[in-house]
Amino acid sequence: MRLFKPNIEKLKKRGKVDGLIKALKDKDSNVRCDAARVLGVIKDARAVEPLIQALNDRESADVRCNAAEALGKIGDSRAVEPLVQVLKGGGSYVTQSAAEALHKLCWKPRDDTEKSYYLIAKLAEASKGLRYLGGIYGWDMEKFKFSSIIAEELRDELIGLGNKAVEPLIQALWDESNNILIQWEAAKILGEIGDKRAVEPLVQILKYKTDEREEYQDYYERAMTKWDPETARLKYGHLENEMDNIEYLRDLAKEALQKIKAKKN
Repeated sequence: MRLFKPNIEKLKKRGKVDGLIKALKDKDSNVRCDAARVLGVIKDARAVEPLIQALNDRESADVRCNAAEALGKIGDSRAVEPLVQVLKGGGSYVTQSAAEALHKLCWKPRDDTEKSYYLIAKLAEASKGLRYLGGIYGWDMEKFKFSSIIAEELRDELIGLGNKAVEPLIQALWDESNNILIQWEAAKILGEIGDKRAVEPLVQILKYKTDEREEYQDYYERAMTKWDPETARLKYGHLENEMDNIEYLRDLAKEALQKIKAKKN
């Protein structure tokens, strides 16, 4: 057991880039996360390769996000291809940071598939903004309207890309960070495109989410018998919201399957 962790703020004040780079490999994910963030503030090109390696941090999405954001701030072209790979293969929370970094690096998609991944990442960001602005963390009508317009434009662009967007959308449907917002969006857009490749993934997500919802339901019911109703709701009330979210995704998947079937006929 070590006595002291690297002091990231002290390393920042002293401009100790080498120490911060070393901290990117610390066993504490919070230290790695802070080191990546600070390296983005300092913008020293020596940090580019270590930050690229941090994009593959297996333990922490926050480290990967901060590494992507830092690379965007530094602005070195060596980061472009690694960030594109993150855009194609990361969970939606990380891909949002990668998309923003690529924008700062003036990157342009090479084909419609890459464009689809980028649009999905931006749609995930817009969807999150709608949820924050739509009452969960305070209502802001003007910003909500603006985010709604952006989200609608992104949806339309993805629908317009047609079959080129199908595989990226299927990947978003099974988002590895389990972001229910982008899963909702992916199901809706796949239904609008109507490509038969989406049928099996939609059937599978329907089955998987049904099983997941039943697990939540069982856990919640057991909690209600173990605790008095008020305490149970305080401790596990969020499960009701999770079940509602899953139910909505199931409804969207069913609707998408119906639209695909109608287009085939």
